[in-house]
Amino acid sequence: MRQWIWRAFARSALIPLVLVEMVLIAVYLFSNAAMRDAQIEHLRKMVLSDLQGEVRQEARIVELQLTQLGRLTESWRNLVEGVLQASPVSQSSPPSLMQTPDGVRFSPEDRGGGAVFYSSVTPLARQDLQKVARVGTLDPVMKELARQNPLVASIYFNSWDSYNHIY
Repeated sequence: MRQWIWRAFARSALIPLVLVEMVLIAVYLFSNAAMRDAQIEHLRKMVLSDLQGEVRQEARIVELQLTQLGRLTESWRNLVEGVLQASPVSQSSPPSLMQTPDGVRFSPEDRGGGAVFYSSVTPLARQDLQKVARVGTLDPVMKELARQNPLVASIYFNSWDSYNHIY
C-alpha cells in the first residue's frame, strides 16, 4: 500500500511539481538574461549619448580657444604691420646685438623680452636694424599676450630677409 501511495503521489503530484519548478526556473533564467541584455543595451546607449554630448562640448571649447587664438594672431599681425609701416623714428635705436664672423646677428642674453636672430642669408650691410628696433618695441605686448593666454607657447615674427623675433 505504501508503494502504491508513493507511485500515485509521484505520478500525480511530484512529477508535475518538479516539471513546474523546472519551467519556472527556465523562465526565470530566460527573463533574467533578457532583462540583463536590455539593461546593458540601455546603458550602452546612455553612455554613447553622454559621450557624444561630452565630445560636442569639448569640440565647442576647442573651437572657442582656436577662435580666440585666431583673434590674437590677427591682432599680433596688425600690430606688427602698424609698427613696420610707421616711419622710422630716431628714438628707435636698434638693440645691442652680437654678430658672428659669418654674418649672423643675434641678441646675446635674455633681458625679459623677445630674442632677435638675423641669419647670414642677408649680409650684415643689408640687415634692417630699424626694423629690429621697431619690432622690438612690441616686446611688452608679446610678453603680455603670452602671460594672459596659457595656450600661447611662443609669439614670433619672421620676415622675408631671415629676420626672426621670438618671445
